[in-house]
Amino acid sequence: MTFLLVHGAWHGAWCWDPLVEALDRRGSAAVSITLPGHGPEDRPGWDISLGRYAAAVNEAAAKLDGEVHVVGHSMGGAIISAAAEAEPNHYSSLIYVAAFLLRSGERIIGEARKHGNNDMSEAATIDLLRGRSSLKYEHIEKYLYNTCSSDDIKIAATHLVAQSLRPLLGKVRHSPDRWGRLPRHYIHCTQDNAIPLSHQELMVDRLPCTSVAYLDCDHSPFLSQPDILADSLISTKSVARGSR
Repeated sequence: MTFLLVHGAWHGAWCWDPLVEALDRRGSAAVSITLPGHGPEDRPGWDISLGRYAAAVNEAAAKLDGEVHVVGHSMGGAIISAAAEAEPNHYSSLIYVAAFLLRSGERIIGEARKHGNNDMSEAATIDLLRGRSSLKYEHIEKYLYNTCSSDDIKIAATHLVAQSLRPLLGKVRHSPDRWGRLPRHYIHCTQDNAIPLSHQELMVDRLPCTSVAYLDCDHSPFLSQPDILADSLISTKSVARGSR
């Protein structure tokens, strides 16, 4: 039984390290991956798509034995939805952490503009020619790490990379008999300044989940509250078994 951890925009597998350690202390296995274009030497651009992200997640899941509970944070929510639609047999449940839980045919960028924090546009620099965006250091605490320690913020800032724009524009596609047959869980973050709590709750209202939980923290609980997040993830496993 393994948690497969899928990061969000601008991040990489590194962001999950405190959570992986917390899960290990609780006897739960976890594997984190770095999505295409998010490595330190990568140059993300228009060649990176939502489908390419999903294929990378499914490739990682195919290597794991037993139950796989895939966890998507932020942008990662759209990715795990796309991955589960393509390969539903790889997964025992889907867990969305302050993530985009989109209806079929919706885009991340469309949802963010309609219901998200429009002020967050000040935090990013857009390079349309190269098809990527970068975060401005002076805004990352406000939108991503507002309940994190100053040390965690400094470390995170050294790891953030440019984000490909194309996955944010791609439509998520899923169906009731593939993605829809899997138990799904949502973990809300109540002090989130990137995807406000009202938007998180709206997405769950539109696509009800098997269970929901609330963490009193920012957009990045894997850094600000890794132990509490670990407990929340573990609690979904018994719910997932009972719903199958």
